[in-house]
Formats: sequence, C-alpha cells, structure tokens
Amino acid sequence: MNKQVQLFLNLEDETRWTRILKASIPTIKFLDDNVWEGSPNVQSGIETCRSRLVYLFDGDLDSLPTLIRKSGETEGPTSGCVIQVIRPLIREENTVLSGRVAVGFDTNDVHMKTFVTKVWASLKALGHLGVVGPDGTINKNYLVGNDLQSRVRLGEITIADRATKIPFTISG
Repeated sequence: MNKQVQLFLNLEDETRWTRILKASIPTIKFLDDNVWEGSPNVQSGIETCRSRLVYLFDGDLDSLPTLIRKSGETEGPTSGCVIQVIRPLIREENTVLSGRVAVGFDTNDVHMKTFVTKVWASLKALGHLGVVGPDGTINKNYLVGNDLQSRVRLGEITIADRATKIPFTISG
C-alpha cells in the first residue's frame, strides 16, 4: 500500500509533530537521511535533523536493513519499514515550499500497518488538511501545520508547491 500527503510545516510545527509522534509511538526513531558515515544517524526529532530527508522508524536499529556502499557509507531503506518525510523548504522571500510524508509498505505487515496508522493520525492533530489554489479550488492533498497556518493568515509567509511553485492560500 502507498500513502502520501504534501506538507506545509515550519520549525514550530515540526517540533510539535515530534512531540505528538513520541507521545503516540514512544519507540519511534528519527533517522537523519538514509546515508550515514557509519551507523544510522538517529536524532531526537524531525526538527533536529540536518537533512531535508527524515525517515521515521519504529523498530530495533539492529533490524534496520542496511548495506555498505563502495564509498564505505552505510545506506538505509527508503520504503518498506520506514516512512519518508521530505521537510518543507523555507525560502528567503518568506515562502514555504511543500514537503511530503510518504510510505510504501506490505499491508500484511501488521506492525508497519499499525505504525503508519499512528503516524497518519498524528497528522490530523498537527494541522489543517486542504489549501486553496489560484483557481479557487480546494486541494485536500496538502496539510498545513497549525503554526504555519496562523502565519499565512497573518500575511507573514506564503506557501507554494515545491515542484510547480503554484501558490496556495488557506481554506476555511
């Protein structure tokens, strides 16, 4: 099964999402990227990762599938047993470009199915689903974090799709 949602979050929203995830899934690990100098780079939360790529993992690190690249770096998985978060990008002109949370997994994997269900439930607590496009239509494929949503409403920041640069406003 594949699931994804586009994300508009700022640092405050990422910090809040980390807290929500830790409360719901105490064993969750936040992997900073999927390529490391040695062992997996585990951080205390999404907001403490240096990379725009964060992988959510709920398991023993010894069970994380990895391989050693020719360069000597360790490479971890990007799907199957992890959930990928592409962090939104805040541009200098006060525009946030969307990120994404996505997962592909075997629905027969009960542990992963439960993990994905909890992560998606955390998104509902994090923000508002739906943005308004330039033509006035509401797109429910985007989630806007509560803090960022208030800043957009105040006119402090704008939001746009990372690939197309199409600007959005907040619905509701």
